Amino acid sequence: LNVVGLGGFAAKLPGGVRKGYEDLTWMVKKNWLLYRALRRVPANETVVAVDAFDVLFQRPLSALVATYRRLAEPSAHATGVWPVIFGGEANCWPFPHDASIPVRMTSGSRSPGGAGDWVHKIREESALSAGHVPHLGAQRFPFGDQSPWSIRGDQFCSEWLSLHYARVGADPRSEESMAWAYQRFPYPFLCSGTAVGIASTLRQLLRAFLAVHVERGEYDDQAILAQILLRNRSLGLVDAGAEISLQLHGHDDANLDRALCLPGYFEADIVGQDDGRLARLRPPALLSAGGAVPALLHFNGNGKIHMHRCAKYFRAEGLLGPPVEGEDGATVCTFFDHDRQDWTQMWQSTEGPNP
Repeated sequence: LNVVGLGGFAAKLPGGVRKGYEDLTWMVKKNWLLYRALRRVPANETVVAVDAFDVLFQRPLSALVATYRRLAEPSAHATGVWPVIFGGEANCWPFPHDASIPVRMTSGSRSPGGAGDWVHKIREESALSAGHVPHLGAQRFPFGDQSPWSIRGDQFCSEWLSLHYARVGADPRSEESMAWAYQRFPYPFLCSGTAVGIASTLRQLLRAFLAVHVERGEYDDQAILAQILLRNRSLGLVDAGAEISLQLHGHDDANLDRALCLPGYFEADIVGQDDGRLARLRPPALLSAGGAVPALLHFNGNGKIHMHRCAKYFRAEGLLGPPVEGEDGATVCTFFDHDRQDWTQMWQSTEGPNP
C-alpha cells in the first residue's frame, strides 16, 4: 500500500488558464497531478484515487480491490481493457435537467420524451444542484453515428441514462424491468470524487481528460470525464449499485438497514476477526441496491452535513486518530460547497456536542 498526496497546486496547467476561470483550475489540477504521479506507478498496479477531505474508508482495502475486480472483470474480458470504476451518484451533475429525465427507447435516437419512454426521477434532495452550470446546456458534445454526430448538454443526462439502463440489462419496453433497474442501481451518474482502476487505464483516461480540457476549455472535471466515458465505455464505468463507494449527496437513511453513523452502525464481523480493525466491523448494507456494503463513504455535496458525526463515530470506534485543533480549541477545515458555489469553513467544537 502506497499513499500519495497530490501536492503542487501552484503549478501551471498545460494549455494555460482562460481569463475568468482562475478559481476553477483546481478541478483540472487534481487530475493533472494524479496523471503525473502515475508515471511512477507500475502499469498493472491497482490505484484507488479519492478526494482527500471528505472520504472515509469503512471496509478493508483488500475487500475494496476484490469488489473492483469482480465488477470490472466482465468489461475487461469483453474489451481487453480493465476499466476505471467511478463512484455513482443519484444526481446528473453538472449537466442541466429538471429531475425528470426521459430514457430513450433506443440509444442514439433524437427525440427523447416520446410515447412509451421511461422517465427517470431524481429525488429532490439529490437534485439540489440541477442546472447549476448553465453554459453546458447549449454546448454540443461529440457522440453518435449519425448527423449531427453530437448531442447538446441538455440531452446529455437522457443519453447517459439510456446507455446505463442498457448496460445493466434493463428492457426499456418493460416498465417492470426498468423499475427493477431503478431500484437495484440507484446511483447511475458519474461522480469524480472516487475512482478505482489499473494504472495503465487510468493514465490513458487522464490523457484523454487533459486533451478535452485543452481543446474545449472546460474546467469541470466531472463533465469532462462523463463526456469521455459516453464515447468510450471501455475506459470506465460507474458503480451504480454503490458496491465500492456510497456518495452521500441527497442521502436518506431509509437506504441503509442501520442509520448512518449512529450507535449500532457497525456490527461485529467474526469472519474477519484476524484481518485488522476494519475487517472486524461490518457497516450496514444498502437496502435499495441489492444489499451492497460499500467500502467507502463519500460526503459529497449536501452529504457533508453527516461528515462530522461520522468522523466522531469512527474516532470512537478507533478508526480515526485524534482531531487536529486550532488555536481557539476548535477543529477547522475548509471545503468548496458545490451547491453554494463558494468556499465554506466547517468547524467542530472540541467542548460541545457535534452536529
